[in-house]
Amino acid sequence: MSLVDVDGDPWLREHEACEKLFREIAAQLSERDSQIPSSAAYGKLSASIRVRLRQFEVEVQQLRGKLSVTAGRETITPHEAERRKRLVEHLESGIRQLQQRFSTRNRESDDNRSQLLTNRAGSSNVFADMGTTGWGNEPDSDTFDVARAQSMTQQVIREQDAGLEELAKIISRQKDIARTIGDEVDVHNEILDDLADGIDRTTVGLMNETRQVRTISRKDSTCGLWTVIILLFIAILVIVCL
Repeated sequence: MSLVDVDGDPWLREHEACEKLFREIAAQLSERDSQIPSSAAYGKLSASIRVRLRQFEVEVQQLRGKLSVTAGRETITPHEAERRKRLVEHLESGIRQLQQRFSTRNRESDDNRSQLLTNRAGSSNVFADMGTTGWGNEPDSDTFDVARAQSMTQQVIREQDAGLEELAKIISRQKDIARTIGDEVDVHNEILDDLADGIDRTTVGLMNETRQVRTISRKDSTCGLWTVIILLFIAILVIVCL
C-alpha cells in the first residue's frame, strides 16, 4: 500500500476509525466466547456487540456513500478510487464475518437452553414443574439484551446530542469571530477610502502648484529679458549722445 496522508484526508480518517471499531468488536466477541452463555457478563457483552455492530454497519455505509461522491467529483484519481472501493468491500466482508460469529454463538446458546428445558421436562413432574417455574422467574436473555441495547443506544444518542451542542457552540463562536472580523474589515476599508480621497486631493493640489510655479518662472524669465533690453537701449543712447 502506498503512503498516504491520513491526517489530511477525512475519508481515510473515517476508514481508519471503522477498522478500529472492527477490531474492538472482534475483541468483544472473543471475550464473550469465554463467558458462560447464561451469565450476566455474557448478556451485557451481547447487548454491547449488537449496538456496535449496527454502528459499524452504518459507518461503513456512510463511508461507501462518501466515496461515491468523491469519485463522482473526480477529486481523487481512478486508481485511488478503486483502491478505496476495495477497502470498503473488505470492511463489508468484516461485517458479515462479525455477524456470523455473533449469530452462531447465539444459536448455540439457544440450543443449549432448549436442551436443558427438554431434559427437565423428561424428569419427574415435580422436578419438571420446579424447572419450569425456575426458568419463568429468571429474566429472559433476549429481553435483557434488548433492554441493554436500548439503554446503550440512548446513551450513545445522549453523547451525540452533547457533541452536537458543543459543535453548535463552537460554530456560534466562530460566527461571532467572523462577524467581528467583517466589521473590522469594513472600518479599515472606510479608512483606506478616506486615505485614497486625501491622496487624490493632495495630488491635484500639487499639480496646480506645479503649474503656478512654472507660470511664475516663465514670467520671471520674460521680465529679465526686457530689463536687459532696456538697459542696452539706454546704453546705446548714452553712447550716441556723447
